[in-house]
Amino acid sequence: MTIEQAYNEAQVQQLTTGEHNATQHGELTQRKDLKQLTQNQKRYLTRYKTFEGLAIKFLPQYQILFAEQPIKSLVGDCPSLKDVKEIWGETNVAIWLSNQIHDLSEYTGVNKKLNDYQKEEIARLITSEFHFLKLSELMLFFFKFKVGMYGSFYGAIDPLVITGALQKFNNWRCGMLKQIEQAEVLIKDSKEKPSCNPDCITYEEWKELKWLFNMGYERDAITGKIK
Repeated sequence: MTIEQAYNEAQVQQLTTGEHNATQHGELTQRKDLKQLTQNQKRYLTRYKTFEGLAIKFLPQYQILFAEQPIKSLVGDCPSLKDVKEIWGETNVAIWLSNQIHDLSEYTGVNKKLNDYQKEEIARLITSEFHFLKLSELMLFFFKFKVGMYGSFYGAIDPLVITGALQKFNNWRCGMLKQIEQAEVLIKDSKEKPSCNPDCITYEEWKELKWLFNMGYERDAITGKIK
């Protein structure tokens, strides 16, 4: 079964590759002992159950949904590549990334596509160098790449362009996370904000934070915290 077939029409089927075999319910027999997982990783395992349960939530066709809420894609509760590797194994990380890369390759319309080796190698490099990125962030990255924010290909897909674009994305990401952190401190430390109404912010705060709210970054109606 090819990666493309496995994800066809958003129906993730049981995936088997190499030395990692799946059970009838899609759970890897090679999965790490639960005692070795972090609390967050255990929570992700409970949430998605299987790798297939995770993968179907992060199909290439859903990239636009993450692009519509970029701030939440950056700060939301989502497993990283490292988390997926620890829970479901390195092979499944490569499968997920290879599918995203294949989708990008097909989208470009260039004559010379990436071969399987190139897809797998790019997936390995991303897993190694960008293991801290969350799946939601990578979904956002691939969408941004598709709309031309990180250059384009000429005649053939260059793997170096993809990895270089990911470096640029990570630089942007770090800058955004710093701004978000500063915005949270501003709200927390503000003495002018009425404590009885979490939906209210001062005009000065609004001038500082309006770009966040325009991008879908909202305050929790109960706690007043940015979410």
